[in-house]
Amino acid sequence: MEPSQPSTEGIAVPGPDLSAVRRVVGTAAFAILLLFILGPLTARAQVDSSLVMIPGPDARPDLWVMIQDSALVYLVADHDTMDARGVAPSYMFSMHYDSIETLQYLLTEWRRNQTNLRLPSWINSRVVNASATMLSFNTTTDTFTCATGDTLSFYRELWWYESMTSNQDTNNYYALDSLDYAMELVRDSDSSRVALIDSIGILPNDHPDRPRIHGTHPLIALVQYRIPMELNGVKAFMRLLLYHRGTGKYWFTRSDHYTMSVSNRLRDSSSRYYLDLFGQGSTLYKTQLLETLGAHGPQCPHLGVAVTTSQPSRATISFASAPDGGATSVAIYDVNGRALFYPFSTPGTSGMQSVEYDFPRSGSYFVGLLHDGRLVATRKISITR
Repeated sequence: MEPSQPSTEGIAVPGPDLSAVRRVVGTAAFAILLLFILGPLTARAQVDSSLVMIPGPDARPDLWVMIQDSALVYLVADHDTMDARGVAPSYMFSMHYDSIETLQYLLTEWRRNQTNLRLPSWINSRVVNASATMLSFNTTTDTFTCATGDTLSFYRELWWYESMTSNQDTNNYYALDSLDYAMELVRDSDSSRVALIDSIGILPNDHPDRPRIHGTHPLIALVQYRIPMELNGVKAFMRLLLYHRGTGKYWFTRSDHYTMSVSNRLRDSSSRYYLDLFGQGSTLYKTQLLETLGAHGPQCPHLGVAVTTSQPSRATISFASAPDGGATSVAIYDVNGRALFYPFSTPGTSGMQSVEYDFPRSGSYFVGLLHDGRLVATRKISITR
């Protein structure tokens, strides 16, 4: 017996809602009419105001530059054509302390005689979070042969800001670690340091306060190093060393990008103002030097200043390193409190060290030894040129 089909007899079956169809058709027709009327006007406005044709590298190779086979960069910005020589690979090192503070160290324009040096581990737009040891091992230039008189250079910036507000001022630095960045020249054959080119760091603050800065150059600097005669013919490379010591629980993050003539910032009034606020530290250190001037005795670490007999404007400063691998600094100021030599930082070293300094003119100067930012010994020296 065939199954019976359901019966629709006596059941009202709804037909199509013609009024709804009319509404849909009417709306679509109105939309098409608007598109027909306004479409040409909208397209024309886009062409006139924002749509710019960028010629490709095949059509205009003079407007493009390739960085280390990793990034193709268009040299035109704001109707100005940038010099291709100013485009350089860069590293940005960041350290984050919860949601309170972010510290950033920019390093770019690694050059030898104004020619960019290749960075073998640089890949554009790559971000790496790793230990300081691992990042230091992989933040180098290619090896080159030193020649007497060659100039090595690089540009760097160090700054910090509140993570939530992006605000930076003179009294809001917060970090649980002592952070140091040192640039060294390394012999290729045995990976030994042959010269310390630059160093800079900030001591820890467990609450927002004024930063305590040490280093061989200001916070923003184009650092240059002239190859001496004794390194002529040596195969070497430049390497960045990162340090962080303290109770912080985080690693550095390195971001690989490129910059375009960023060292020109040194000519900006905003950069000079920034250096006036953070880069000198003259008032703090000069006050400490005057308060403790002449501090001697067996409890003071060694600090010796000896003028070179054959060159009266030059002095050799010998000093004892800070205990436990802390940051060691030597500060030199004139009688007006102007910083002449930014503190010389050598984190992680021990024992006795020395550095030479050429004084610019005759007069009296103050020399201070600092261990982890604390003044531990002072000397006064008179120079006669």
